[in-house]
Amino acid sequence: MDLAEAHRVLNVPFGAPLDQVHAWHRYYLDGWNPEKYKQDPAQYQRAQLETARVNAALATILSSRAVPPAHVIPHNDKKAGAPGMIFGGIALFVVGVAITAGTYDHASQEGGTYFIAYGPMGLGVVLFFQGLVRAMRR
Repeated sequence: MDLAEAHRVLNVPFGAPLDQVHAWHRYYLDGWNPEKYKQDPAQYQRAQLETARVNAALATILSSRAVPPAHVIPHNDKKAGAPGMIFGGIALFVVGVAITAGTYDHASQEGGTYFIAYGPMGLGVVLFFQGLVRAMRR
């Protein structure tokens, strides 16, 4: 089924929001539910065909809008993402140290308290070591 036919089957315009596409899909499925036509074999068969047609139309429209994310990491590559984790961990740790050093310097010159950024430093260390472990996997 081509995209134009799929839009005609579901009675939706091109570019219609997905919630509208799904609403019309449900509407037609409710109307052509084969269970409603169990007593009439001819109508039952037609309902099955219409249900298949409506489902195919939905699948065509959804597949036309599917854009695979560029950052998907294949499941079979255990080393994928390791450099990003390592460098991200280092960057977070450096940010934490910079915040701590900056607030300490300000507090020592003008008095007051300073802030120790445990969160970014701790997360940075965790990401760094997770990246190292992931990089060492075979």
